[in-house]
Amino acid sequence: MKNLIKVFQSFTFSEKKEAYTNIFLMFVVSILEAFSIGLILPISQLIFSDNNIFTKYLLFDEKSKNILFFVLLFVSLIIIKNIFFSFVYYRISIFSEKIRNKLAAFIFNKYIFFDYLEYLKLRPGETIRNLSSYPSIYQQYIFAGIILIQEILIVIFISSLLVMANYQATIIGFLLISLIIIISKLIFKKRLN
Repeated sequence: MKNLIKVFQSFTFSEKKEAYTNIFLMFVVSILEAFSIGLILPISQLIFSDNNIFTKYLLFDEKSKNILFFVLLFVSLIIIKNIFFSFVYYRISIFSEKIRNKLAAFIFNKYIFFDYLEYLKLRPGETIRNLSSYPSIYQQYIFAGIILIQEILIVIFISSLLVMANYQATIIGFLLISLIIIISKLIFKKRLN
């Protein structure tokens, strides 16, 4: 996380602006993801239960029309989310590629204007590594950081939907998951030592 913050601090103003735009677009993708997953509960309630908690939100009197409406809404939301996610993923790829190219050009210019006698002392493998590997690692930090932010937002939105649907079951589920994570960490920590 520290490296991600250092990478972000090295951006120019326009690059920070574009990064914020990409993060906002990922926020929108996260909301669409949460709504599409959140529609599963009303659909399942309509199909499997006669008395459901969503009766005040139903648009039609017939159960089959309501099911059809929610299924079409679910499918269209999934399609819109995937198209929008493809667009955002493309934007982030272009953005991280621009940053990688900028860094590679910066390193290349440093080598071009380097003192020739000092340059001869450098190992060729180190020069090639600096020109190819480091910009790619930098690009991966940017890409992974923005994707990490999106995944955190999705978890937050889905968790809040679960809390709104049934907070007791959600809390019990979170406690069980936390317990499993703690136990598995203790078991693997002992095996690794």
